[in-house]
Amino acid sequence: MIKLLKKLKKYWKSMIIIMTLLIIQAMAELELPDYTSRIVNVGIQQSGIENCVPEVIRQSSLETMLLAIDDDEYVLDKYTLISKENLEEKEYEKYVKEYPLLEKENLYIRNKISEEEEEKLKETLARP
Repeated sequence: MIKLLKKLKKYWKSMIIIMTLLIIQAMAELELPDYTSRIVNVGIQQSGIENCVPEVIRQSSLETMLLAIDDDEYVLDKYTLISKENLEEKEYEKYVKEYPLLEKENLYIRNKISEEEEEKLKETLARP
């Protein structure tokens, strides 16, 4: 064993590089099932939508979703309607820069909510 270590002494840099690459390979192989499950869960089952609680949604889309929801008031309490009529000019211009669709139709913006409220809202909006 000692003779073997003496002969390998001049290759210690290569051995460290090989060990590092083997560790990286093992870690990458262990991550594959997680990547695959995300592809199936998010990519296929949810049609690429990772979070079903949108930050901004069209008024027409939200009204369509509300047809399939029992607790309309809960969902509407979590969103604020923005339109040209109910915003000041300065605010409207700011929102139009961020959401150009606002020029054509009204939008609902999600209010600031806690993580627990977002989870409940996620459960409510997941079906529609």
